[in-house]
Amino acid sequence: MQRVEEPFILAVKEELGDRFTISVETIYRTTIRYIVTTLSTEFRKSRLERQESSPLNDSTSQPNSVAAAD
Repeated sequence: MQRVEEPFILAVKEELGDRFTISVETIYRTTIRYIVTTLSTEFRKSRLERQESSPLNDSTSQPNSVAAAD
C-alpha cells in the first residue's frame, strides 16, 4: 500500500500547495487506504472465484495428457 500512498500524497501536496494541511493529508491518506484496500480485496476475491469456477481445475478433463499419449 505504501507504494501507492506516498506518491499519491506527494501529488496532492504539490497540487494543493499552501492549502495542503494536516487535516487534508489525513483525509487523503484515509481515502487512498480505503480505495487500495477495497481494490486489493475485491481483486483477490475475484481471482479466487475465477479459480474455483475454472474448468481447468476439473480433474476429469485432461487435454494435455491425451495429446501426449498420441
